[in-house]
Amino acid sequence: MPQAFLDELQKLCDEVPSFPTEDAISVINEELGPGAAERIFHDLKPETPPIAAASLGQVYKLRLRDGILDDDQKYPSGEKWVAVKVQRPDMIRSILKDLFILRIIAGTIEKVKTTLSKQRPYDLALVDTFAAASLEELNYIKEAENQEKFRSDLMPRMKGKIYVPLVYNKFTSRKVIVTEWIEGVKLASSPPDVINRLTKVGIECFICQLLETGFFHSDPHPGNLLINKEGQLVLIDFGLCANVPLPDTKTMTLAIVHLMQGNVAELINDAIGLGFLTEDVDKKELSVVLQRVFDSAQIVDVATATFPFGKGQEKYTSIASRRKKFWAVSNDLNKIFFEYPFLVPNYFALITRAMIVLEGIAVTGDPDFDLFASSYPYAFKTAINIFGVKNLTEIAKEVVMARVNSM
Repeated sequence: MPQAFLDELQKLCDEVPSFPTEDAISVINEELGPGAAERIFHDLKPETPPIAAASLGQVYKLRLRDGILDDDQKYPSGEKWVAVKVQRPDMIRSILKDLFILRIIAGTIEKVKTTLSKQRPYDLALVDTFAAASLEELNYIKEAENQEKFRSDLMPRMKGKIYVPLVYNKFTSRKVIVTEWIEGVKLASSPPDVINRLTKVGIECFICQLLETGFFHSDPHPGNLLINKEGQLVLIDFGLCANVPLPDTKTMTLAIVHLMQGNVAELINDAIGLGFLTEDVDKKELSVVLQRVFDSAQIVDVATATFPFGKGQEKYTSIASRRKKFWAVSNDLNKIFFEYPFLVPNYFALITRAMIVLEGIAVTGDPDFDLFASSYPYAFKTAINIFGVKNLTEIAKEVVMARVNSM
């Protein structure tokens, strides 16, 4: 979209008006019991301003009253500052009206597109997925569960490079969530050298979610990525998360192997396994078309140019050259996607959005940042770890032979 449009849309994100704290106190009392706001928090009064306001709710920085915590729910530092997120009143009614209108529009668009092209119907399914995610995002109990899952599954794997705040389930309900307060700065507002350092951590973190844990933070916008005093990357706001089916994590890893090998036929099988294509697609015809694009674009050379085990061809060391090449590939693929029944799985749309946001932060620290080149080493390392061998060529051979023997 034109930059002027983007600037105005950004203002909508940055300048969401807050609702009265008196209403927030009423929500807390309704959710946690009569008088809960005064009983639990030291300094929540009608004149207390929120520190942040968003479309679904707003956040307060408050102190818990002495003795209100259980023994097993204390901060390691002994401090009692917490972040209290309170949902806007009557959000469910407002969102359901919007979703109803969107679904009517999507049904009309889907009928027209499927009549005029070979595209598989997806517009209604897209709206339904968005609706389910939106309603889940309104359930702060679910958000608390997501956050605890990230603490238990992701933090140990990242070995101290990231941090996920504690959740206080005792004070959490469908419309109120209380978590550990993090003193930190936004990653996007940090100096370029800090952004460069932690972007690598962020990429490793999201590749780990995608290929190992199978549970994905789908909303890593600049306000949800912080840096704490220890220099760790802090993830907050787990209302929008996506499950990646475990069989798909292995298939995605195979796709990385096949991309490295330039094996178009197996990439098509991977696309079928991931749900991008149906089983009855004409593999032979599609393979010829994709191979032509693959060869003309020299995708393998582009993908592996900056990877230590790649071919390292000098003509692709330029970021601009690689991006120009991928833009050309994208245009060719768009035509193919229109002519063949491709369909992006629901969670893949969320994954794509998350990685694009991460790249947007990264380029503020390094204008020449390349997401693909930066992600590939971590993804490749995961492929090696999963299959337990060191030689990538042998992995690909084993995969092909396994498929031949199973036919």
